[in-house]
Amino acid sequence: MRPKNRMMRVVRLPLLLLPAAALFAAGCLSRAALEQRIQEARTEAADAWSNRLAGAECDLPRLAGTLTLPDALTLALAHNKTLQSALLEREIAQGRITEAYGQALPTLSAQGTAARLDPAPAGGAGGTDGDPFTRYSAGLQLRQPLYRGGAIGAALTASRLYAFWADAFIRGQTQEMLYQTALAFYQVLLADRLQAAAAASLASADAQRQTALNRATEGAASRYDVLRAEVAAANAQADLIQQQNSLRLARLRLFQLLGVLADPALAVAGDLTFEPAAPRLADTLRTAHQNRPDLAQADLLVGLQRESLAVANSRYYPSAFGLLTHTWTRQENGAAASGDWNPDWMAAIEVDMPFFDGLSREGQIAQERALLRRREIERADAEERVLLELNQALAALEDADKLVASQALNLDRARDALALAEAGFREGVHTSTDVADTRAALRLAEGLHAQALFAHTQARLTLRRAMGTLDPGDPNPAALPAFRAGDAP
Repeated sequence: MRPKNRMMRVVRLPLLLLPAAALFAAGCLSRAALEQRIQEARTEAADAWSNRLAGAECDLPRLAGTLTLPDALTLALAHNKTLQSALLEREIAQGRITEAYGQALPTLSAQGTAARLDPAPAGGAGGTDGDPFTRYSAGLQLRQPLYRGGAIGAALTASRLYAFWADAFIRGQTQEMLYQTALAFYQVLLADRLQAAAAASLASADAQRQTALNRATEGAASRYDVLRAEVAAANAQADLIQQQNSLRLARLRLFQLLGVLADPALAVAGDLTFEPAAPRLADTLRTAHQNRPDLAQADLLVGLQRESLAVANSRYYPSAFGLLTHTWTRQENGAAASGDWNPDWMAAIEVDMPFFDGLSREGQIAQERALLRRREIERADAEERVLLELNQALAALEDADKLVASQALNLDRARDALALAEAGFREGVHTSTDVADTRAALRLAEGLHAQALFAHTQARLTLRRAMGTLDPGDPNPAALPAFRAGDAP
């Protein structure tokens, strides 16, 4: 009979798998069904986002009134999503430290089994020969690491180094956020000045057009003069529309960085200023080495990799653990149960000495050494990149300084030229073409002067970022520190 039963078991096994296969197939979704589900989820998310923006439950602050640069920096620190994400790195670092302590702290675990033995061994305690019996066991085990070849200390050191790395990472993200926010604020100021210049140019063109019409009515101007003035006014109108759109886009970019919604009538208060400065490369280089978060990160990554190499080298050494176990056992058969749990204690020291592990250890050590060399090269590359950024920022600052001086003088000349041309046109000395040309020259000079001021402000701000001195408490991120004349790196 036994062979027959064995054959029946073989035949029934695939039959039993059929319902499981059917259930698995029913739970699988086709690619089209998955795409539809994803699309529906995205549609629901878009509707929910639209409702949040339109409703009172929107979590974005709404601004009204006047926005200054210090206000913008404060709002960005509180609501910028990129910075909020970076701040979670500190919690991750704390979790790694806690995890590293697990390398040195004891572990306590519980085990339990219930085993049915059929048949019982000859002469077994579970009953007569051939009778089945059940064995129950439960226990606690305390396992304390004693020595792991230096891996425990290396893991703890690495976790603390990672915490410092996380702080440097957050500081770098904060400085980048301050830079982007201040730059976006200055771009709004630039766009506002260009729009104001375009509006003034349009007002001048409209006045010139009206003067041409009046003079044509009096017979003192030709039809050409009127048409020339009307074309100039239309061009000025188109220029104003473009500048208005640029201002609107600049404001939207700023508000996105701040993580806020703003009233369209919100005023952005501030001005582009010229603050002469001529720092030396030696001064800025020393400041950068003291303050740049990415340089600190590069140093910490080298230290982290050294600890990783130490952990890999620890595989050459033995590991020792202290063990303490307490178990309870009980066994019974169908006829009668003893009902007694038999306790048992054991204290031991477990030592594991690795002799050969199939070259896995050597392969890991080779990888860790190569990674250490990579980290050292990356640190040298970071230092060279900082030097390049400082040179670029200083060159941009020097060029912007010269540009501001030249454009300020050119702007005064263009204003005087337009005033003379308009007066001469009213008196019949100059033509409408002369006035249009001088107005276009003034509009260009105003734009170049505003852009020169922006370039100088941006150069100062970029130099502050290159030195790593942007600070959340500084109300003027573009203000350069005063270096002593005798300072050297």
